[in-house]
Amino acid sequence: MGRVRLKTPSTFADYLDLTKPGIMMAILMTTFMGFFIASRGVMDWSRLVWLLVGTALASGSAGALNHYWESDIDASMSRTADRPLPAKRLAPILALNFGVLLGLAALTVLVVFINPITAFLGGLTIALYIFIYTPMKRKSTLNTLVGAIPGALPPLAGWLAVQNLFTWEAVSIFLVFFLWQMPHFYAIAWLYREDYSKGGFIMLPNVDKTGNRLAFEVVFYAAVLVISSVWMTFETHLGWIFLAISTLMSGYFLYTSILMAIRKNQSAARRVMITSFFYLPVLLIALLGDYSISIIF
Repeated sequence: MGRVRLKTPSTFADYLDLTKPGIMMAILMTTFMGFFIASRGVMDWSRLVWLLVGTALASGSAGALNHYWESDIDASMSRTADRPLPAKRLAPILALNFGVLLGLAALTVLVVFINPITAFLGGLTIALYIFIYTPMKRKSTLNTLVGAIPGALPPLAGWLAVQNLFTWEAVSIFLVFFLWQMPHFYAIAWLYREDYSKGGFIMLPNVDKTGNRLAFEVVFYAAVLVISSVWMTFETHLGWIFLAISTLMSGYFLYTSILMAIRKNQSAARRVMITSFFYLPVLLIALLGDYSISIIF
C-alpha cells in the first residue's frame, strides 16, 4: 500500500469533528438529566463535572473509532464525503490512536472520580457502538434498535453515578431515552435513504418498499414514548410541571410521527427529525422548571 497523502495539515477542527460534537452534546444533556433526577435536588457539582468529562471522552472515543471503521463508507456518501478521513485531511491511524486514547482516558476518569459501574457503562457504550452497532448497519435493519441501546446508556450512567444501584427508576429513565431515538433515527434514515444505500447500509426505509412497516414502527415507538414519559415522571417522583411539558412534547412527537406514517414523504420525515432535536432541550427545561417550582412552593 502507498503512503497516505493528506490534502491539508491536520487541524484542531478535524480532531473535534472526529468526536461528533453534535452527538456528544446530546449525550451530555441526557447524562446531566439522569444525574439531576438521581440527585433529588442535592447536587454534587464536582462529581457532576467529572461525570461529564468522562462521558465526553467516552462519546468522543466512540465517534473517532466510528470515523476510523467507516471511512471507506463515508467516502461513498455525499453527506459524509468531506469528513476528515475520506477527505484525507487526517490519516486513519491518527483517528484510531485518538479514539483509543480518549477511551482509555474516559475509563480512567470514571473509575477514579465516579464509580466502577459507571465506568463499566462507559466502556459498554463504546463497545456496543463500535463492535456491534457499526458493523450491524451493513447486515440488518435491526441496527437502529441495537444502536439505540448505547444511546440510552449515558442517562442511566448519570443515575448510577449518584445512586450506584439499578432500580425501576433507572429502568424508566433508560426506556424514555431509548424510545426517543427510534422515530429520530427512522426519520433520518428516510431522509438520507439514497445516501445510505450508496454506503451499503441496510436501513429499514431501503428494505421496506411500501413503507408500511416503517410507518407502524415510527408510530409504535412514539406512542410507547408517551406512556413511558408518564411512567418515568411518577417513578422518579417528578412534579406536575415535568409531567405536563413532557407529555405535551411526547404527544406532539407522536403527532408528527403519525403524519410521517400517513404521508410517507420528505417534509413529514423532516418534521419528525426537527421535533426530535427539540425533544431533549424541552425535557431539560421541564426538569429544571419542575425543580425550581418545587423550591419556590
